[in-house]
Amino acid sequence: DLAPTWPQPAGAGCYRVEVRGEPNYTLDLQLLGSDGDHNTAGLKATAMRLVNAIPAVIEAPPGLLTAMDLPLTPARGLMR
Repeated sequence: DLAPTWPQPAGAGCYRVEVRGEPNYTLDLQLLGSDGDHNTAGLKATAMRLVNAIPAVIEAPPGLLTAMDLPLTPARGLMR
């Protein structure tokens, strides 16, 4: 409802990302927690980056860090 002219994916709790170029990409992402709430899933997805960064923060030298200072933390042992 904030941007009705933007392309909209189907379903509640959905987000659409469109990248125009060569090739074009369209991603429809629907977040849904185990409790059926899209907000719960969004909160968990946000927290994952922080929780998975803990080892890198512990290993870093003292001082302030930003997300740009930390390595990407892909899922390990979860893909089959």
